[in-house]
Order: sequence, then structure tokens, then C-alpha cells
Amino acid sequence: MPADWTQFADLLTALLYRIKDAAETTILSCRGRCPKDSIQSDTMLVDEHFPSL
Repeated sequence: MPADWTQFADLLTALLYRIKDAAETTILSCRGRCPKDSIQSDTMLVDEHFPSL
């Protein structure tokens, strides 16, 4: 693999980790403010559409 591809892969990996961290932070900050019912309904919605998760 050329050096450019390695650098591109490293940047992509870093970007994916940042997105993951941002998503986790958003979810955690929402849990403190949102009513529990809305979180449970979101979870149920995900379970409905993605039963394998």
C-alpha cells in the first residue's frame, strides 16, 4: 500500500473514532435531560428495525 493510502486510512480511522465519541457524548448528555420514556421508545424503535443488534 502506498504511503498516501496508509495516511488516508489513518485519517479515516481517526475520523470514525471522533464520530463515535461525539455520538456517545450526545447520547450521555441527552440521558441526563430527556425523560426516560423517550429513551426507552428510541431503544424499542431501534430494536424493531434492527433485531440483530
